[in-house]
Amino acid sequence: MKWLTKSIVCGVCLISVSVLASNGETANTVTPDSTDIEKGQHLFRTAGGYGCSTCHGLYAQGGGNAGGNIRGKGLEALNLILEKEPTMVLLGPTLSADDRRRLSIYVTELGKLNLIEWTIENGVIHQNGNIVAHKSNQLVILNKTFNFIEFNFPKVISQTTVTINPYETLAFQWHADDKPLDLKQPNYDVKMQTINELK
Repeated sequence: MKWLTKSIVCGVCLISVSVLASNGETANTVTPDSTDIEKGQHLFRTAGGYGCSTCHGLYAQGGGNAGGNIRGKGLEALNLILEKEPTMVLLGPTLSADDRRRLSIYVTELGKLNLIEWTIENGVIHQNGNIVAHKSNQLVILNKTFNFIEFNFPKVISQTTVTINPYETLAFQWHADDKPLDLKQPNYDVKMQTINELK
């Protein structure tokens, strides 16, 4: 009988240890959830009162800003930056462990998308990146002009006509087929209007 009691006690201890270990793993594992992604995006745009997007671009793409592209960076990288980077040390204490987890989920999910950047300056579109076949792509357009810009994308994305306001950033996401079109004219039309032309 004593051996049975000892076996049960040992079995309970082993189960308790394995449950504790698995709970520890679950707490450290980043699993995407649509609510977490939405909350992560909100935090990315508002954390610290100014948001990560101030330095890293509205979609973590960099956008020519000081912080650069951080798409695909995980929780470990975020925690390290919040502890070591002088410009981010003050932000660290304002973010709970859950906030950090959600931020890392958001930028990790963005990292799964192939990024194509358009920066519009002085009437010229500067492109960085190309569409990749059989992959989810994201076109991020940054209008660095005082013009309203209208694009027509009849063969590229489902929303065919898009208007971008002065100094606005917009993003469009789609899954490319086996023969994706190049994002160059004549695959889109562009029309620019200055603020004065609209009056």
